[in-house]
Parts: sequence; C-alpha cells; structure tokens
Amino acid sequence: SEFEEYTPKEEFTDKESGKQLIKGFAKKKRYRFFAMWASFLLTFSAAFFLLPFMSDVVLSNTRVCMIITSAITLLAALLNIKSFLGFKEIFSKKADADALVSLSVLGVAVYSVFGIIGGEIIVKMQVVLLIILSFYAINSFYKISATLRSFKQIYNSARKTGVTLISDPAISLAMTKGAVEGETLIAAGQSADHIEDFMKYSTFGTFLNGKASIITFVALGLSILSGVVAFAFFDSLLYAFYSAAAVLCLAANPVMLMIDAFPLYHSSKKLARRGAMIAGKTGAELVEEANAVVMNSKD
Repeated sequence: SEFEEYTPKEEFTDKESGKQLIKGFAKKKRYRFFAMWASFLLTFSAAFFLLPFMSDVVLSNTRVCMIITSAITLLAALLNIKSFLGFKEIFSKKADADALVSLSVLGVAVYSVFGIIGGEIIVKMQVVLLIILSFYAINSFYKISATLRSFKQIYNSARKTGVTLISDPAISLAMTKGAVEGETLIAAGQSADHIEDFMKYSTFGTFLNGKASIITFVALGLSILSGVVAFAFFDSLLYAFYSAAAVLCLAANPVMLMIDAFPLYHSSKKLARRGAMIAGKTGAELVEEANAVVMNSKD
C-alpha cells in the first residue's frame, strides 16, 4: 500500500519528459563526480597535517593550522550538503544514512570550534569525518550513475520486454504444477512500447528496511551519554564534544553508506552491456521474490 500511495517528484511519461530526466541525471552525475574527487583531495589535504614532518609546524602554529583544516572540512561538508536533507525524516521509516552523516558533521563542527578556541589539535577527528564525506560522495555518484545508465536502456522508441510478476494462484498452479513446491511467484516477459513507473520503482524504498531511524536515535542517545560521561570524568567540554562526535562518526561508518548503492551500481553496469536494467532497489527486491520463470521457444 505504501508503494501504491507513493508519488515521485518526476516521472517518465513521454519522450519530452524522458529528455528532461536524462538532462537532469547527466547534470547531477557531473556534479557528483566533481564532488567525489574534490572530497578525496580535501581529505588528503587535511591528512597532510598528520604527516610526521608537519608535527613541528602544527605544534608551533596550532590555532592557524586547525583553522585551515576546519575550513577544508567545512568545504567538504558544503560539497555534500545534500546529506542535510536527511533531517526531514530523521526519525521516520524513510530515514536513511544522510541523517547520520549530517549529525556527524554537526558533531565534529562543534568539537572543532571548541578545539580552535582552546588551541588544541583536532585534525584527527576532522580527517575521520572527511573520510565519511568521501564515501558519501562515492555513494551519491554511484546512485545517480546507476539511475542514468538504467534509464538509458528504456529511453527509446524500440519495443522492449519488461518483466511482470504473476501471482494469481490458478495461473501459477497451471504453469508450475509439479515443478515448484508451495506458493509460486512467476517472472514472465511482457512485450511493451513504454516502461511505466521507472522513477517510482527507482526512488521508492527504505534504507536497511526502515531501521535507519532506530540507528539514528540510538547513535544520538549514545553520543549525548558519552559526552556527559566524558565531561564528568575529564571535567572538560572539549573531551565531552570529542566523545560525542566520535560516536556520531562511528554510527555513520562508510560500509553502511554503500549498502544500497554499491550492488545497484555494479548490477546496472553488467546489465547495461546486454541492454537490460533493474529499476532501483524496489525493482530488484520484487524480481528477487520470484521463484519461477516462464519462457517460450523464442526466449
């Protein structure tokens, strides 16, 4: 019912709307490609201050060096500002890793301000955040690349074959009698001039089956708790914000960012070579549920 009620911001309905979608996808892909490499370069720039031969420079000019690394971190955050859109649904079922990334940015930002005021070396935590932002940039690039590549497979006037799922009990029994035990969900080819609901299938879905909001809530709670404990133990606001930021960065780990994007990107790359595509995570999940395939002699 959630899928039926969902309406994407834009949809492929005709040649003109398809042309606009391709333009939009291509523009986003160029920006995400730039943001990805820029995030990498900024990460290496900040990490440069951690090299052994830079230790004397950092110790003698701590505040200046930390202002420079903070500026580098802020620039990377601005390049990936799309992550802050995740705040809209931070505790809803539709929440994703964006909220965790943006929370880690805020946590490190507060820590950086107190670190600069106190003249402390804060670059290590900033580099951790920059690594997270770099993976977030890769994730964003992979997502838009997979969507564009998949859309190009259906944006033409040639006749296509789409996969339809047959779950009617009578038809399923007739087709699979003696071949499949239990309930049957059949995947069958269906000739079509136009593939409908591409954007709906490509953009609908929940991250970690709706568990992202739980992870966000727990991470925020543990972050506050660790900050309070650190302040009570060390009697220092800097250590409190360091501890809180560390928990938030741990929650936004790079592996979780790639859970959806990585397999979809590589699947789309392989399928495109054969003129095929999967419409996003929802399309993949639906096809995965099929336990039988109907073919004819032509297939």
